[in-house]
Amino acid sequence: MAAETEVKIQVDVDGTRKLDRLERKIRSLERTVDKLGAKSTRVFKNYGSQMENTLGKSAGKWKRHFDDLDTVIKKFGTATLGGLKLAMKAAGAEMALMAISMVSLHGLFKIGQGLVKTYTGLLNVLGGAAAGATLALAGTAAALREQNAAMFAFRGNAMAGYDGFVTGLNKVRVVMRGLHRDQTLASAGAANLEAAYAAVSQRSTFSTGSQSMLRQLMDFASAGGDMKKGMSSAGELIASIQSGKGNWREQAKSMGEPMKQAMKDLGITSREQLQAALSDGSLAAAGGVTGQWKAVSGTLIGQFKSAFTGIRADFADLGQSFLGPLKVRLEEVTRVFRDSMSKVWLPLMEFGNGPFLASITGFAEKATDMFVSLVRRGPEVEGMFGRIADRWKGFVDGWNNVLDRLRPMIDGARV
Repeated sequence: MAAETEVKIQVDVDGTRKLDRLERKIRSLERTVDKLGAKSTRVFKNYGSQMENTLGKSAGKWKRHFDDLDTVIKKFGTATLGGLKLAMKAAGAEMALMAISMVSLHGLFKIGQGLVKTYTGLLNVLGGAAAGATLALAGTAAALREQNAAMFAFRGNAMAGYDGFVTGLNKVRVVMRGLHRDQTLASAGAANLEAAYAAVSQRSTFSTGSQSMLRQLMDFASAGGDMKKGMSSAGELIASIQSGKGNWREQAKSMGEPMKQAMKDLGITSREQLQAALSDGSLAAAGGVTGQWKAVSGTLIGQFKSAFTGIRADFADLGQSFLGPLKVRLEEVTRVFRDSMSKVWLPLMEFGNGPFLASITGFAEKATDMFVSLVRRGPEVEGMFGRIADRWKGFVDGWNNVLDRLRPMIDGARV
């Protein structure tokens, strides 16, 4: 909208002529102003039309631009939404797989814990069983050694140098333990060593000197004969030498031909000469048995016997501390058994005097009835088997008749 402008003109004229001239100028100015207004109006109209056209074209362009942009945004939104849906599905699947993995891992952990518990329990059971078996073997070995020592506990009373062990049983057990742990004699085996110990203890007291003499006699004891017999003979000879009683010559000769030959060659006529020859090794050399025991004890079987004897001694030492408690527990078990038997004694007597004995009679009657019935029905059974035999014989005869009838055809077929 055009702004209104107020124009003030101050006129200072004198006379009519100048006034007319001024009036003409004013009219000319009015016409000029009118022309200028009309021209301005046209210019502004043209500018407005141009601006309107320009703005219209620009609006159309912007509209198309924003429409395209809106289309692109819609497509991008559709694609983004699809991707977002796919991503959400993938995320859901990933979470599900993760949950499954966590559950599986948790299950594996539980299974692993169960296996560990089972393995630990099994180890505990096996460990307990192994420990129990070890203690049982140890107790058995100690009990056997105690029993063997107890047979000659009376010999312990005369043993010198063992006063600290108080009782004869303990003294004999210590000497027997030393015999089992002798590295030179261990290859003979625990049973043979105990046989030699028993032979010595029958008439004398087994001591460290007896053990040393037994080592010297092992060449003869192992020379081609029964080891147990040889060691028993050696023990009897040692007992005779130590006690000074008995026919030592016959006992020495009972160890075999090498001993007889050695005594003959060396001219041994006394116990002292025999003992001296044993000590310096001349007796074994004269009998030709030097190194015999070394050869026998050096074999694999000999080494095995030595190891077993040592292990048995170890088990016996381990079980020695349990003998006292085991005896107490055995007394308690016996007491518990007797208490239990006293509680059921009367019911067992009532049962035995009542239905039990009657049932024995009834059982005997039923057994005899079955036997009688079987004997009486014997002919019937025999007749039944006879009929079965007759039927089978008839079947065989019929089959043979069929073969006889078919035999010509068989012969023809061969041609």
